[in-house]
Amino acid sequence: MLEDPPIVLPYAGAEDEGVVESVPEHDPAAGDAVDFLRHEHSKLEAVLEEILAQLDAQGLDAARMRWGGVVRETLEHAVAEERVVWAALPPDAVAGVRDQQAKLLAELRDQDALNPDVDASRMRATVELVREHARQVADVVLPGLAQLPAARRMALGDDLRQVMG
Repeated sequence: MLEDPPIVLPYAGAEDEGVVESVPEHDPAAGDAVDFLRHEHSKLEAVLEEILAQLDAQGLDAARMRWGGVVRETLEHAVAEERVVWAALPPDAVAGVRDQQAKLLAELRDQDALNPDVDASRMRATVELVREHARQVADVVLPGLAQLPAARRMALGDDLRQVMG
């Protein structure tokens, strides 16, 4: 019995070419861990601004439609930092940031997509928690990462891309 050839959907893309090779060479996402985290924080800030604008212009129901995805993406980002970045730096150097991140993770997990009861004030408070965490990472973690050898920073950037998918 002959097997039918596999169906390849036109939008399925090509097989994985590797993490770094799958983004353009000069894309910030292709850089080392410092560049990658800066790029991700910039993207996250833009999304947070959109959520706040949506709350202001269209109200809670419109913002809720998007909030679950924002929470999930922020959780993935925070977990990638935890798994990759914290292990690369001395524990005492990131202790305060880790403590603040634990609070943020608990809040985000409580608001995951299965919780439709999140109100506007809680969304706004969570946006501020995310922003505070990003500031702490920028002020404390990124300078520590910048002190690592270039090859180590590149390897950590690759690891972050893999963990974040």
